[in-house]
Amino acid sequence: MIKNQGKIVSKTHHGRAISRRAFVVGSAVGGYHTMLKAQSRDRASKIRIAQIGLEGHWGVIRGGVPQAENCELAAVVLISPYDTDQEFETQYQQKCPSCTAQTRVYHDDYRKMLDEVKPDIVATFVPYGRMGEVNIEAARRGCHILSEKTIALDLTELETLRTELTKSGKKLTVFLPYRKSGPFVAVQQAVKQGRIGEPLLISSLKSYC
Repeated sequence: MIKNQGKIVSKTHHGRAISRRAFVVGSAVGGYHTMLKAQSRDRASKIRIAQIGLEGHWGVIRGGVPQAENCELAAVVLISPYDTDQEFETQYQQKCPSCTAQTRVYHDDYRKMLDEVKPDIVATFVPYGRMGEVNIEAARRGCHILSEKTIALDLTELETLRTELTKSGKKLTVFLPYRKSGPFVAVQQAVKQGRIGEPLLISSLKSYC
């Protein structure tokens, strides 16, 4: 690990620095790639990823997919308010490294995209109130899921999502990259080893709050 302008970055075996967030998404996609590769599939060998929405940290798909071996961004669904913004759509296609001439763009109708594209992995970045709904539909259609927080709106949606994932045998992971961040891992290890005694209170604050 090295520090670059205050940000923790990693070096690849080629010596090129990548961001921690890009590393996390690359690892997640790579893990699914290994699992899918082990399965017998009739479709082309490339792992096909679909992005639904543009809320939250969707930049991990923009920068992470090109770093993941044998993956492609097969489709993007622009969810309101971005679905009617032609200027934004053009800028997205021009500035997103993952977006190619083969990437299909849909407007709001993510179910149509799921039925037509049949992606291997769905990355969900919709408004929070719709996260559970979209994740459930993706699970029902047999997709692995990379989800922004939160994965469901309430406990009922969460249980439905759990049921659909169990039926399909697919996996869901959430974008929580700080879990593997060096300082947080060190604190966790110190607590487990009893180096600070018994914790009585934990107070935390997001960096930009």
